[in-house]
Amino acid sequence: MKIMQIVYPGLGGNSAVAFSLVEGQAKNKKLKNFFLFCGVEKLIKSYKTKCLNLNINYSYLKKKKYNINLRKILGIVKVKNPNILIIHDYNLIPFFIYTLFENAKLIYVHHTPDKTKKIIDWIGYFFNSILADKIVLVSKRNKKDLMFKLNRIFFTHKIHIIENGINVKKFKK
Repeated sequence: MKIMQIVYPGLGGNSAVAFSLVEGQAKNKKLKNFFLFCGVEKLIKSYKTKCLNLNINYSYLKKKKYNINLRKILGIVKVKNPNILIIHDYNLIPFFIYTLFENAKLIYVHHTPDKTKKIIDWIGYFFNSILADKIVLVSKRNKKDLMFKLNRIFFTHKIHIIENGINVKKFKK
């Protein structure tokens, strides 16, 4: 089974979660991982090293702000032909297009804290959640929070919560 994760190339928590997912499945030799680092920042050198150490093939696609190179993204995905796409806080549309033609699952991992979201982020979350087969949240929400209410109304059957997406054996308090 081939798993492709789309991860931001700069600093942030989504890469820690992505690498932890690979580390957690290290004993399963049937899984093959591939990372597509896609974003406006340069690819961090430590991510390259970590991919090498964990035997993860990767590609890096630098994009300009608000410009998604749909053709390049679809080209990379088509060549790798993954069974599962795990998208970390990225626009799902290019990957959803791929799943229309290929039998692949689309998992949306949402990292952005609710308190820092702008209106456009809420709209993006809603549309990404509609397109995804599964939604993974990296923290629980209070019943009073908008995110909790939104998920309960529209996405109850898709939601999975990973309370701590970081490898706690490696990163101590």
